[in-house]
This record gives sequence, structure tokens and C-alpha cells, in this order.
Amino acid sequence: IGRIVRLEGPGNHRASAAGRAGPGAAAPGEAGGAHMGLPGDVADPSDQDGDAQASWECHGILLDVGHTLAQELDLLRVHLCLNASLFRCDDHLLISNTSIRSLMAGVPHGDRIKELVVEQSLNTSYGGSWKTTLNTDLFVAVWKAIFAKGLHLQQDFTVKVDADSLFAPDRLFYVLDAYSKEEQRTAMYLNSCPWCLVRLIGPIEIFSREAMKQYSGNMDRCHREVPHHNISEDVFLENCGRLLRIRAVDPPRRLLRPDWKIQNIDHKFCSEGWAAFHPYKSPAALLRCYET
Repeated sequence: IGRIVRLEGPGNHRASAAGRAGPGAAAPGEAGGAHMGLPGDVADPSDQDGDAQASWECHGILLDVGHTLAQELDLLRVHLCLNASLFRCDDHLLISNTSIRSLMAGVPHGDRIKELVVEQSLNTSYGGSWKTTLNTDLFVAVWKAIFAKGLHLQQDFTVKVDADSLFAPDRLFYVLDAYSKEEQRTAMYLNSCPWCLVRLIGPIEIFSREAMKQYSGNMDRCHREVPHHNISEDVFLENCGRLLRIRAVDPPRRLLRPDWKIQNIDHKFCSEGWAAFHPYKSPAALLRCYET
């Protein structure tokens, strides 16, 4: 595991439930439900039962592979300037082996960045039957760093999101709101892509706090018992969750619209109410989707 150098940044930047939905916005897939939920000056309401809405902490991991880091930083600037994606979560954390705050100096809202800097290479190889990034060992180390700080216990849900994903926490509110408070307190994660062979896929991963507790207490066991040297981190987490009997649930609303054969999702899909889209390699295309 890479040694944690520092965990720093300002306090929580909460996005209210009303702000998530947009004033008067309907649920995704209903009339008015396409709003991306960019920041508004609204209050923080409670639900009808008087209980606080589900909260989530969002993590992003930025790689240090030359052009990959540069590309991810370009995308991150769009998210940051719009105060969108993981920056719109109740709390967030950027993880890299270099200071993203320093690299974002001068960018609007750059002083809001909370980061975890680790001393280890984030380079990974490609291969396996899926022809993808073989990054399980890297992510196990990162998850352990998160667990060591207790960051997985601070919110109701932990969300891992890629820099090249467009993520609208406003829409995720409706996805999670479909589950009762009792369900949300169980060990569960959402299948990012219910129709895929691997249903938990890396562009966005959503775990309840109880699920994170299970992963935290059993990560070494999974690392021993789950074959992981030729798979990506999402496959590993899915298999680990199966071993630990963590409940995998299909989201009742549109969670992720993925595509593996293009550089940028067509913006015509951006108004369909999905909570996340992947991939976006072009900052201009990413911005256009936010504006749709």
C-alpha cells in the first residue's frame, strides 16, 4: 500500500436535495427530469418523514501516465469550473500521487479540492480477457488508504467515478431515493450496467456504507481468495462482493449510459435522464453534454 502523504482540503461542500433536482425538476425520465442540476442557490430540505436525504462521498482517481494525466486534468477542469460531477457531491476526494490542487491553481473553485496524495506509481498494464486496465492491485491499495482514514464511514454512500465520466449527482438522488432507508442501511451496491456481463463497471461504482464496511474488513481475504492478477478492479470488486454476500441491486432508474467503441457519447443522449455517461475524452464534448 502506498504511504499516505497528506489528506487536505476545505470542509464539506454539500449539494442540497433541491439543488440536486433543480427547482421544480421532475425525476429522470419524467417531464422536466432532464435538468443536469448545475449549482443553484437553494436550501437543504429533508424528506417527507423528516429524515435527512441520503448523502454520498465521491472519489476520483487520477492516473500519472503522461498524456493520460494531462487528458484527465483537462476534463477535471470542466467538472471543477461548473462545480459539477464529484465536486457536486456531499463530500469528495481526488486521489493521485501528485497534488491535483497544485496543478489546478488558478482554476475557479480550485481551492475547494480535497485530495489524497499517495506515494506510489499509478501506472497499470493492459490485457486480460477484457483487454482492459489490469489495475486491481492499485485500487486495492487505494481503497485501503481510504479505509485507513475512515472516509468510507462519513456518508451513506461512497461513489467512485472516473474523470472521463459525466456524473450528475442531482440525478443520482432519484436513483437512491427509490430505496427505503432500511434498504440503504444494508450492505448493497448498485449494478452500474445491469445488462452487461460484468454489471459493476468502473466508470461509476456506488456502495452503501454497510457494503464499504464489509469490503474494509475483508479486503485482504478477497485479495487472497479472489483471482485478480488478470482482471480490472471492477471485476475484482464484483467477485469480492459475491464472496462476501453483498447484495447487488439493479437500479430502478437510469444510472449509467456506457459505450466502449467511441471517444465521446453523443450529446443527444444527455437529456434522457441518465445519472452518468461514459466516456468523454474531449472537454468540448463534455461541456456540450452538460449544457444539453
